[in-house]
Amino acid sequence: GEVRELGCHGKELESSGIKCIEYCHAAKLFVSAGWDQKMKLWDPRALNACSDSINLKGRSYSMSISGNRIVLATSGRYVTIHDIRKLATPEQVRESSLQNMLRIVRCFPNKHGYAVGSCEGRIAIEYFDVSEQIQKKKYAFK
Repeated sequence: GEVRELGCHGKELESSGIKCIEYCHAAKLFVSAGWDQKMKLWDPRALNACSDSINLKGRSYSMSISGNRIVLATSGRYVTIHDIRKLATPEQVRESSLQNMLRIVRCFPNKHGYAVGSCEGRIAIEYFDVSEQIQKKKYAFK
């Protein structure tokens, strides 16, 4: 194996705090997000490791990746869903049905949706498909 420091030749890692980092197997990239309201893509194979950066609407508290989808739990109880192949605009932006700050998000292994948890201990089950029939399946519990 090899240990490599990404962004060591510039100001790429300057931020007010990276909160989460995940590896996207589909794109072979690392994805980071944090309190600086930015999401960055890192290519460990490239000399200039930071390959892309986008601004988010709020601070990122948690991230999960499912295939080409990046799911972020952000401030203001929002969940943003991005397609890594089209980062310019989010695929979906949803306000969570949970009443308190979001603390964690995890995608389902079958890539059909995600679970999001709040600081009060409630969990919401959500689905990527926006059709009315599928959205009727979503629920929350404590």
